[in-house]
Amino acid sequence: MKKIVFGALVALALTSCAKDYTCECTGKSFIEDPATDINYSNTVNGTKKDAKSTCEGQGYSNVKAEVTCTLK
Repeated sequence: MKKIVFGALVALALTSCAKDYTCECTGKSFIEDPATDINYSNTVNGTKKDAKSTCEGQGYSNVKAEVTCTLK
């Protein structure tokens, strides 16, 4: 029984926990001349790997703006 409990505790300690991360996005809007700064942040919940992927996926580049997002 002790081995089962110990194994369960080890497994629990090794699993990734979901938590809140801050995703910060910065860039430039080319709609106005001169270009204006874009700065915003939001909260992403998940494992660090999933949160990083989600955050970086929020960045974009087109003729109107270019935004890069990074997990903090």
